[in-house]
Amino acid sequence: MRNLLVCVLVAGWFLLAGAPARAQPAEVVPSAGVDRNSIRLSESARLRLALEGPAPLRVDLPAEPEKILSPEAAGAWRIRPAGAAAVTPLAEGRERWERTFRLDPWDPAEKAVITFAPVKVTAGTDLNPREVNWPAIEVRVQTTIGETKAENARPVTGIEDLPPVTPPNPAVVGWQMAAGLGSVFATMVVVVLVRRARAKPPPLPPGEWAVRELDRLDRALAAVGVTGGDAADRVAAVVREFVERRHGLPAPKLTTTELLVECEGAAWPVERTEPLREILVRCDRAKFAGDVPDAVEAGALVDTARCWIMAAGSASGGREPPE
Repeated sequence: MRNLLVCVLVAGWFLLAGAPARAQPAEVVPSAGVDRNSIRLSESARLRLALEGPAPLRVDLPAEPEKILSPEAAGAWRIRPAGAAAVTPLAEGRERWERTFRLDPWDPAEKAVITFAPVKVTAGTDLNPREVNWPAIEVRVQTTIGETKAENARPVTGIEDLPPVTPPNPAVVGWQMAAGLGSVFATMVVVVLVRRARAKPPPLPPGEWAVRELDRLDRALAAVGVTGGDAADRVAAVVREFVERRHGLPAPKLTTTELLVECEGAAWPVERTEPLREILVRCDRAKFAGDVPDAVEAGALVDTARCWIMAAGSASGGREPPE
């Protein structure tokens, strides 16, 4: 009877000791990183947010991308999605959730700390959402603009007395002149040879250059080397530079509305300005409104831009203006 009582007590102790362990929520491990820790004020950084936990793993991101950041970080950074979220199965019944974003800095900082707002996550059989915090990231934002202050200037240096000049030896001067002329001649020969070796072929006509750039972008899209947002930015840059090279309009420095006004002032026909408007407006929506095209739409955008450039290049008998 005593042995039976001891067994019951031991079994009850094990059950009570194991209950807290079973009640604990499954572990979810967050991670965050950027593709580089130092960028210029005019550049962008790639942000990667990831979570690992028991399957199925569900992440409830805010509908507005800026709410992913903390209020302090949202005032210093602009965040935009750079692709859809991806979930990868792992060993032991776990999953990895990952998504990439594009970060643009607003202000320079020697040490800019990027912090994030808590995100709600559901993992495994635990259906109760929990809040998970991604770790903060430090990024250095550089700029070439420095602060100039009058008190940082050096004081004016007084006039110094020079030592008396000794007349040079005519023989030494003659040898020095000969050596100097020889050095100048040798330098000129080297410069001429180097320039010949580095001579570049003549630049391509604007139409050929633009089509070549769009073909490269098309291949990068096929190889999943660029995202839809980057493709839209590159299409707009190629089209604007083509307009500048081909027609002499300062397209890279103008907004879409200003450029279309310039085209109408140059008496462009409607059949040429209307496709240009559609291309640039679609690129502007991807850049400023966050309406990023997928791979299929980005490829169609590249094809439309290529057709427009080929038609614009052949509008005057197929001849390009002189460079």
